[in-house]
Amino acid sequence: FTIISLNQRSSNFSAVKVQGTYIVFLIILIVLIIGMLLFIYFNSVNVKLVPSDKTTLLPNPEHDSSEIKKPFFQAPETVKAIYVTSWSATREDYIDYIVNLAKSTEINSVVIDIKDWSGFVAYDTRVPDAEIYNAKSIRIKNISSLIQRLHEEGIYVIARIAVFQDPRLAQARSDLAIHSKSKLALIPSGLSTLWLDKSGLAWIDPVARTAWEYNTAIAKEAVAEGFDEINFDYVRFPSDGNL
Repeated sequence: FTIISLNQRSSNFSAVKVQGTYIVFLIILIVLIIGMLLFIYFNSVNVKLVPSDKTTLLPNPEHDSSEIKKPFFQAPETVKAIYVTSWSATREDYIDYIVNLAKSTEINSVVIDIKDWSGFVAYDTRVPDAEIYNAKSIRIKNISSLIQRLHEEGIYVIARIAVFQDPRLAQARSDLAIHSKSKLALIPSGLSTLWLDKSGLAWIDPVARTAWEYNTAIAKEAVAEGFDEINFDYVRFPSDGNL
C-alpha cells in the first residue's frame, strides 16, 4: 500500500483549491462576456427599431425634460423657402398663396418673422422678459394653428429672430444697447444717447449676455409652439450707419 504524508495531502488539497478558484473565475468571466454580447445585441436592435421616417421627437421645454414633444418635420435635403413677414402671416389669402406655391413649385419651406427689425415679438409670447420690456405685438393671433396648417401641407416652418438689431430692447434696457460717443459727449443734454443706424434703428451690444438669454428664451418657446428651425438674424455688430 502507498503511504501519503500529511505534507503531500496538504499540497494536493491546495492544488485542488487553486484549480477550483481558476474554474470559478473562468465561469464568471464567461458570464460577463456573454452578458456584454447580449447587451450590445439588444441595444443594436433597439436602435434599429427607432422610427426612420421624416419626423423627429423633441423634448417639450414647457414640461419635464423626460416628456416628448409631438413630432416635427425633418429639414428637407435642400431647403427652398419663401420669406414671410409677421404681417403677411396674418392674412389667410397669403397663406393660401404660399400653400399653392409649394404645390406648384419647388418651394418646400417658409421663414416667418416672429421678432423682426422692430424688436417686437409677433405672437402672444409667454416669455416674461418680453412682457417686462413691453415687446409684445400680437400680429399672428394663433401661431400654433398657423404652423399646423403649414405642416399639413408638407411645408417646413422656420422662425426668424432679429437678434441684436432691436430698438425695443434698446429702449427698455439702454444699459444693454450701443451708444453714440458724440451724443455721450453732450451730456447732460437730456436726449437719448443711443446709436442709430441709417434706418434710425437702435442696436444691442452683442456681448450683452442678458440679450443672449432673452433671444434664446424666445427661440425655445418657438420650438415648443411647433417651429421646426430657428433662423437667428443680425447676429453681429452694427455696420450700417455713422460709426
